[in-house]
Amino acid sequence: MRPTPVLVTLCAALVVGVIAYDISAFDAQRAAFSSSAWRELRPALAETADPGCVLGPMARDLMDSGELNGKAAGQVIQLLGEPDGREGIALIYGIGQCHGWGWHHSELVLAGSAAGRIADVTVRRSQ
Repeated sequence: MRPTPVLVTLCAALVVGVIAYDISAFDAQRAAFSSSAWRELRPALAETADPGCVLGPMARDLMDSGELNGKAAGQVIQLLGEPDGREGIALIYGIGQCHGWGWHHSELVLAGSAAGRIADVTVRRSQ
């Protein structure tokens, strides 16, 4: 019995969807955030073009725990160090290659509110 074209198409779409999601997803297991460990590991990102997902596990913890929500930018900088960049009132920190099977660099994005406090913590593929 031959598979129907609809079944073949559905299977192909499922395979493509799974691969596309896996390539674009933030892939880091959660590890407890430590300000001293964060600061110690950050230089590894600048030392090599292929650092791996150096800070991703702690970034996952910062996202999941909400520890930075409501903090002022100055308080965040005391914990994480100076940001690698800024976009408006958002602070941007490189965290290593945590997207796309480790091929794409990722950033921790700390979006600020009009009150000058951190309102949202996300991770995105570097732009």
